[in-house]
Amino acid sequence: MILSSTGLRQLLENNVVELKFTRKRIQPGRPITRRMLASLNSTILDSDLGRQIFNFKSPSQAPAYNVSTYNLITVFDLFMQDWRNIPSTNVEVIRVLKCNPPEEFWLYFKEVISKLSAAQKAAFMDK
Repeated sequence: MILSSTGLRQLLENNVVELKFTRKRIQPGRPITRRMLASLNSTILDSDLGRQIFNFKSPSQAPAYNVSTYNLITVFDLFMQDWRNIPSTNVEVIRVLKCNPPEEFWLYFKEVISKLSAAQKAAFMDK
């Protein structure tokens, strides 16, 4: 599923979303696409668990440039535990993890995400 920038932002504000997009910098030996579990959902990210597990911190300052000028959206990458800019024009939504109620996401996190090794997370990002 491909969405507009506004639609993608709304989806990220309400859920955790598995995304796939073309890398900005192609790296030898790596796929040209990257996958990510991303969100802008403050109920998940800015909760006690979100701050402990994902090391979430609210942005301390705005980027030095206007991200929308470059067709980017700033999202929080759950595996890399940091803010990332992703292209809004060529991003594909793979899966939506519901966060309402938040317990639904945390159950999925406990049963699936928390059991992934570092190597499995890296393989996920390159898949």
